Amino acid sequence: MRILAFVLGFLAWLAAPLAAQEVETEEPGGFVVNLLEDLLSSDNRYIHVVGLKGALSSRATIEQITIADDDGVWLTINNAVLDWSRLALLRRNFSVKTLSAEKIIVARPPTPVEPDPELPTPEAQPFRLPELPVAVRIGELSVGRLELAEPVVGIAADLSVDGTLSLAEGALESQLNIARLDRTSDRIELTAGYSNQSSEITLDLVAEEEQDGLLSQLLSIPDSPALRLSAKGQGPVSDFTADIALASDGQNRLSGQVNLSGVPDPDALDDSDQRDSIAFQAQLAGDVTPLMAAQYHTFFGTETRLDLSGRSDADGTVAVKNFDIESNALTLTGALDIAAGGNLDNVVLEGRITPPQGDSVVLPISGPATTIQSANIAARVDGPAKEWMLQLAIDGLGRPDLELRRAEISADGTLDQSQGLDIRGQVNAALEGLDLNDADLNRAVGENIVLTGRFDRPAKNALNLRGFRLAGTDYAAILSGEIDGLSSGFQIDGSAEVTASDLSRFSGLAGRPLGGAIKVTLTGDGAPLGGFFDISLNAKAQDLSADIDQLDPLITGETDLALDAVRDESGMRITQFQIDGTALNAQAQADLRTEDSTLTFNARLDDLARVVPQVSGPLTVKGDLKHEGTDWTGTVRATGPNDAFANLNGRYSTDGSGDVTFDAAVTQFERFVPEIRGTVTATGSAKSADGSLWQVATRLDGPSGSFADLTGMIEPDGSADLQFDAAVKRFERFVPEAPGTVTAKGSAQRNGTTWRIDTNATGPAGIAARVNGTLNETDLNADINATGQLQLAAANRFMSPNSARGLARFDLSLKGQPSLQALSGTISTNGASVALPAAATTLNDINATVQLANASAQINVTGGLRDGGQFRVSGPIELTPPLDANLSMQLNQLVLTDNVSLESVADGQLAFDGPLLGNGTLSGRIIFGETEINIAALSGAVGAAPLPSIRHIGQPAAARRTLDYAGLINKGNGGDGPVYNLNLQLDAPNRIFVRGRGLQAELGGGIRVGGTTENVVPSGQVELLRGTFDILGRRLQLDRGLITLQGRLQPVMDFSASTSTSEGTATLLISGALDSPVIEVTSDPERPSEEALAMLVFGDEFTSLSPVKIAQLASSLATLGGKGGGFMSRLRENLGLDQLDIGTDAGGSGQVGVGNYLSDTVYTEFSVNAQGETEINLNFDVTESFTVKGMADNTGDTSLGLFFERDY
Repeated sequence: MRILAFVLGFLAWLAAPLAAQEVETEEPGGFVVNLLEDLLSSDNRYIHVVGLKGALSSRATIEQITIADDDGVWLTINNAVLDWSRLALLRRNFSVKTLSAEKIIVARPPTPVEPDPELPTPEAQPFRLPELPVAVRIGELSVGRLELAEPVVGIAADLSVDGTLSLAEGALESQLNIARLDRTSDRIELTAGYSNQSSEITLDLVAEEEQDGLLSQLLSIPDSPALRLSAKGQGPVSDFTADIALASDGQNRLSGQVNLSGVPDPDALDDSDQRDSIAFQAQLAGDVTPLMAAQYHTFFGTETRLDLSGRSDADGTVAVKNFDIESNALTLTGALDIAAGGNLDNVVLEGRITPPQGDSVVLPISGPATTIQSANIAARVDGPAKEWMLQLAIDGLGRPDLELRRAEISADGTLDQSQGLDIRGQVNAALEGLDLNDADLNRAVGENIVLTGRFDRPAKNALNLRGFRLAGTDYAAILSGEIDGLSSGFQIDGSAEVTASDLSRFSGLAGRPLGGAIKVTLTGDGAPLGGFFDISLNAKAQDLSADIDQLDPLITGETDLALDAVRDESGMRITQFQIDGTALNAQAQADLRTEDSTLTFNARLDDLARVVPQVSGPLTVKGDLKHEGTDWTGTVRATGPNDAFANLNGRYSTDGSGDVTFDAAVTQFERFVPEIRGTVTATGSAKSADGSLWQVATRLDGPSGSFADLTGMIEPDGSADLQFDAAVKRFERFVPEAPGTVTAKGSAQRNGTTWRIDTNATGPAGIAARVNGTLNETDLNADINATGQLQLAAANRFMSPNSARGLARFDLSLKGQPSLQALSGTISTNGASVALPAAATTLNDINATVQLANASAQINVTGGLRDGGQFRVSGPIELTPPLDANLSMQLNQLVLTDNVSLESVADGQLAFDGPLLGNGTLSGRIIFGETEINIAALSGAVGAAPLPSIRHIGQPAAARRTLDYAGLINKGNGGDGPVYNLNLQLDAPNRIFVRGRGLQAELGGGIRVGGTTENVVPSGQVELLRGTFDILGRRLQLDRGLITLQGRLQPVMDFSASTSTSEGTATLLISGALDSPVIEVTSDPERPSEEALAMLVFGDEFTSLSPVKIAQLASSLATLGGKGGGFMSRLRENLGLDQLDIGTDAGGSGQVGVGNYLSDTVYTEFSVNAQGETEINLNFDVTESFTVKGMADNTGDTSLGLFFERDY
């Protein structure tokens, strides 16, 4: 029927513009046809008329009408005939005698048309109701064939439509026959009539169809059964009965009667005054469950019943004495009295829903299945004051997207109808246990919501809302105001207040962490339908945050916003827009009209470092825009710290033409990119003479002559043809290994939604790259290839303090939406090297290949260490978290050394299996060959002494950059790295030599390393095979020796040597960390350490040693252990000497030597032995590098020497 209505409307449009014409015929494609097509067509609707004849006669014919949208033709009307009265149209009546069409084809529903996203005019438009130009009446309707395609109603169907309609002289006669041409048994037949003179009613309706028919499909009846609906009755209004029946598959489902009967007026004086009342009664009952989905059967049960009875009096009084609906779960009863003037006298309504079995029942409503545990409703209007009340309670409401434990609504008030509808009251509502099946929504809304408020609507006046309050856990909205009726466009005059004390509850809905509190107040008036308003808005926020680094610093602390705006017939005016915050302040004013407008604004940020840490100082932005006629003109200027600025000037017209220019400069650009020292400037323009083509040009200029140019054309539909040319000079500032200039040239074209790019880049040291392909901006589908080679040193800033050298070649493709899954290709390098300062070594001769495909990388890397040996790493790595890997590592004769105290050779096979981001397992075996450990170098080397803290005053940027690359700048504690499981076997069967401080030992064994990198669990040890310890000329055999690992793989040693005498046993112990061993001597029985040392060195003869000799031994022991000179040191200090030595000379005679500085540059040394021989030496430091030395002894021998020394 909607299709028929559309055809009727179209023909009315067809006739209206022709009513005043005097031409009788229209040639194909003539003026009238073209005019009709232009008038009736619109965006996404294209109407084509073929064969219009007799347009101005009483009988017009059209060979074909087609209606199409962007997807093609959806409606076709063939051989349409309109037999109509032209004179009636002049009386504003569209009277049609015959309206017919041979065939109507509906291929599909039309495509919906999105509204144009046009901005409203600044001026408000008063609200007016639409006016219809003509009235339409139909006499005869005929459609020979109406073809409905499957997309229209779910199944394909061919129909014929015939009918007549006569409404004249107080009598209605109508007939409508609809039949399916492809199913002869499916039909709808309707005969209806009524006569004012006889009060006779005629009704005969039959609608029937076989299984899988059109009606059962449209009504979604399960199994689409055969249907029959009949309603038949005839008689006067005072004695009319209609029988109604609905059946499916030959079985009655719902049946009953509608009865009308006359009731004499007992107050009538005679027959001429008699005006009968009409009593009405309707009763329907049956089992409708076969027509319902199975989930609704419990609600309806085996019988659903409707009873309705009442009376309509001649004076207009209506009394519904009984209204009763009852099913298995529903009981609803009520009564209603309406006075002669249409006022409500009494209303009573009571109902409940109670599941007959189980906890809940499914409600028969559209949409997702909705269950309820119980519901009660009560409504009443009664009493002299016409008091009214409404109460509703629902328990256990459930849907897939909603769970509600309980809902309560109660309202009451008064109703006065004496002067019109005057209603007053109050409302209280509460929702408890609300679950919206969405964690973010639940957090935002909360479990409990309360609504309270009062209202009144005086007769023929506006609706007043007083203190309506909606409140949740920590948010609330309060509304008070007056709402006028339709004639004013629903004008509103009032105030609203919204508060939220914790915005974090809305974080999920915003998709980012929110914080802070806000209060918004709005006052004023406006008419939504007319667009009028006069408002004042004030907002106060505290400690707002949105997890946006550039925004959060601007909205921290307290922020106030104020807005005053008016919109009326003259336009819109913003008299105040102001933001006052801790960091940001802004103001704006505007006067907007269709023909001329102005807009000014300014803003100030107290410190740009809040959003750009590299820059400190205020930022200001000012703008001034004007609109005259069709042109907008204006300027915007931003000024920042250190003379940085940006200017935008231009003109734009509503016809699309314009001329816009900009220029900007950023000084001290090294604050952003340390390698670029100086000022970077930017200039550009965009011009269009008529809006059909925009010419754009932009240029960047930087230090050392570096530049970038972008030029091209952009069309209004978005098509673009752009070219760019760029050069970075002195590229060695970024990659020292590549001195020179890097250039890049290319183009980018946009056609529709697809970009095509082609770029080439070249540079020193073999740098070259080409990127070309396409990218669809709608679905981001890409087909891009990239080939070339780059210096690995370009990545050094990201791998500091490590560094790489060499060329990396790449051949990559991106096919599909940008993702690792869509990336494939190869990355390789030959002869590269990587320096690892932390390991004091370099990886050399690195040959690597990385194959990328399906978000996985297959790597194959070979290389060697600087000091010798080779390694190989191969296997796959998944490139999506957690970066699962299965890598094998081979070690071949790797020379491991710190070039001071340790040197070893290692072979082995390792494997890594699991996530690289943590919880993977490193396993395998390493076999160590000949290994040298020098414990004297470990604790006595110059490198072992810590460097003192040094502060570099006036440090140049290049020096700081070098320190940064070397990892020598403290940037704070970094986060913990990933934790891996360990299962390693470290084997060294023999040839582990430990030497130094008199120790000579060979060890062998194995250590297993388990646990994790966070909690290492070593077990096993490397044990002594053989060894000696030399001390003060005596060699001792080691009787115990081992090296093991503790904690985080800290090497720990434990060696001992013992000797026995008649006085007991003495033991020398060397133990502790490998880089700081502790040496001590013990004895049994216990003796002082110097006596124990003497026992260890001299055996039974130690008892004959002098106290001075024993003290000297103690000093030697302390010195050997790294603890100073003990007794001898204290004696030297007490004598005020710089050097004191008591011992023997080469001949074995006792000797004493002393030395002392006579001045800062003169040092003398004197020695005498037991034979009386003496010697004196004198050193004179002429400069730091030049020294004169002289000697004389008691025999008269002398010597003189000149020495030149330089420390490096």
